[in-house]
Amino acid sequence: MSFTPTSFPASGTLLAATMLQNDDDLRKYLHEGVVSGDLQSSPAWIDTNHVQPPRYQPIPNMQHGATGHMGGRVYRPGQWYTMTTATFTRRGRNTASPSWSELPGTAVTFDLRGASSAVFHYHVCIYVHPDTQVLAGTASTADRRVYIAPYARGNGTSFSKGLVYEPGALEVRMNIGTAAVNGFSPNTDSGARCVYNVSGYGQRTGQYLRTFASTSTETGQVHFGLAHWSLAHLGLVTSWSVCVEAFY
Repeated sequence: MSFTPTSFPASGTLLAATMLQNDDDLRKYLHEGVVSGDLQSSPAWIDTNHVQPPRYQPIPNMQHGATGHMGGRVYRPGQWYTMTTATFTRRGRNTASPSWSELPGTAVTFDLRGASSAVFHYHVCIYVHPDTQVLAGTASTADRRVYIAPYARGNGTSFSKGLVYEPGALEVRMNIGTAAVNGFSPNTDSGARCVYNVSGYGQRTGQYLRTFASTSTETGQVHFGLAHWSLAHLGLVTSWSVCVEAFY
């Protein structure tokens, strides 16, 4: 129904109760009392100026809209590098129980406004350095791998192994092998003399679907990023990308 305010006679007294009633009636009309007959259907009354434009943050490359969020970051070879190392994930290489650690600089942050679903896309390009040092809990150099997996955590939650999505882990093997094994290198030695793109190089891509309840403690500012679990001394991540699509 249409909204018709109560009129005020020129000689009458302006009453606060009447003004308040007008405000209440208008509020009900705008939020509860709108029926199809009150809307213009031909031509349609919605125009581009009625649509809320998204808010774009250029530095993190994140777009915040009325129905969700989208964006992320991409680093290409020659722009910036980050590392995986057994020093982080094996606590100085003195333990047989490797742990997950954040991959520096690979997180993207966005603000959730309520219950939502988020799809996290990630890609890494990594060279894993040969390592012949004796490590606790590792039988041979062939067992040394670097694993990359996504994680999600709320702004007030510290990083821990339980936040890592281990089923989405990507494996890259250490650079090992001989000519008889890899069939490419003319050298008979393993390690650095063999070409890296035979066994110590990997491009890996994955996705991670995560849902957030409206009552979740993580609703608000959320960080999506990459974690690593390294059994090799050093891995050079030459390029990587992370992208989040969140929708309500």
